[in-house]
Amino acid sequence: MPMLPEELSIKRELLRELLAERWNPEPLDEHSWEFQHVAGWMPLCCYAEINPEMEAFLFRAINPLTVEPEKIPLVNEYLARVNYQLPIGGWAIDMDRGEVRWKSGVYFGGTDLNEALMRHVIESSLHFIKRYIFGLAHIQTGGTVESALQTVGEDKGKGKTEGAKQPG
Repeated sequence: MPMLPEELSIKRELLRELLAERWNPEPLDEHSWEFQHVAGWMPLCCYAEINPEMEAFLFRAINPLTVEPEKIPLVNEYLARVNYQLPIGGWAIDMDRGEVRWKSGVYFGGTDLNEALMRHVIESSLHFIKRYIFGLAHIQTGGTVESALQTVGEDKGKGKTEGAKQPG
């Protein structure tokens, strides 16, 4: 049974409070909050959504730099290689527009969408984003798939999210 409007309102506020611990979330629509995050030194536009019809909690992080058309095959190969290893979530590329995003979520269908579940989806996503985002940037700046794969897991330090309450 889909989430009732009153329950959605309560869960959406819970999500806002959770996000506000680290970021400055802004409403994206009636179900979602968007915020800026920096993975190492890579800025990302992120959003978290409670989809009551699907009974799903979704997290997305969008690379603000589109991939140049000639580099799309390289990025696609890199993403295919790293996605294969991922236990949850994954990277996707819009082959026509060159937009790359991280996609993760969970279907909670009939169970309680609680703070712990939201945190798990967000924190595990941020872990995998930071692990693989530098390889993506490496290819976008002229590197090869092989050299991009060598960057996996490198710690590039913490950047600063403008206006965030914590670095990174």
